[in-house]
Amino acid sequence: MSATVIDFNAAKANKVIKTLEEAAEVDELQDQAISNMSADIVLDVIDFLFEQDIDVRDDPMTIYDITLLHEVLKSLVYRAMKEEYPIQGVSEALMTIDDPLKTLNDFLDLTDE
Repeated sequence: MSATVIDFNAAKANKVIKTLEEAAEVDELQDQAISNMSADIVLDVIDFLFEQDIDVRDDPMTIYDITLLHEVLKSLVYRAMKEEYPIQGVSEALMTIDDPLKTLNDFLDLTDE
């Protein structure tokens, strides 16, 4: 009679690897969805500007602003989801806001005043 030896450590390691791979796939899908949504919003802004007789194609350097807008929108989504995104630090370095909650409420006109 032969005994079968089961390597539980290898099985556990394989399960952890599979779980990490599945989580990475979910993160990748989420990242892609956020990027697509942000790109759609950027295109909406460009369309709005065009309706106002502002054509971003008149100056190829607008691509810098377009790509920055795309990144800022992604940053906004990640921050709202309580996740970090690299450009958040840039925003915080560029802007001086003493009371973020009040400023947010004022901007969105959510205050009762």
